[in-house]
Amino acid sequence: MTLPQMIWGNPHIKVEFITPSSKKSPEKYLECRLTNRPIKNRLLRILGVYRRTADDVSARFHILDAMTHKRIATNVAAEIGAEWNIKLMPSISLPASKASAIFRIVKVRADGVATVVDSYDGQNFPLPAGEYYVTSRIYVSGKEINCLGRFSVGTKPEDLRLESINGKETKTTKTTNQEGISSYS
Repeated sequence: MTLPQMIWGNPHIKVEFITPSSKKSPEKYLECRLTNRPIKNRLLRILGVYRRTADDVSARFHILDAMTHKRIATNVAAEIGAEWNIKLMPSISLPASKASAIFRIVKVRADGVATVVDSYDGQNFPLPAGEYYVTSRIYVSGKEINCLGRFSVGTKPEDLRLESINGKETKTTKTTNQEGISSYS
């Protein structure tokens, strides 16, 4: 392994909260998207540097009431699936690609009932209308990446909204490489 590969070839995980909408389903989800971004720098690619696969990627999340800071869900194990094929697993390998892996945190049914998605226990419990904080803990080969978000739920699926992430308005994302170096964009 070359020195440039050792320095710039480690996995670089981008963590992003999203609320995708689908015309096929009246349900709406709060999801966390994980991407291992490939090397874009032309010089590094010429030198043969490539982004390594992130092995043993797993996730847990916590939800707190934004007003009272009461714990709503603690240390919930997430099941991660590929964005193009939601085959859920407790941990995955995430190759360097524009494709992402996701895990679901909150589901809002067509009738407006919001639930915390706890795939392992099957204990999807109701989440009353209100504002909440969510902390995602992503584990990559024993290292931890934390990402904080704030969201609200109401009485209809379209009321599920991301309000801020890491203290900034909506589309903020946190990226962390294998050594734990973080950046916000």
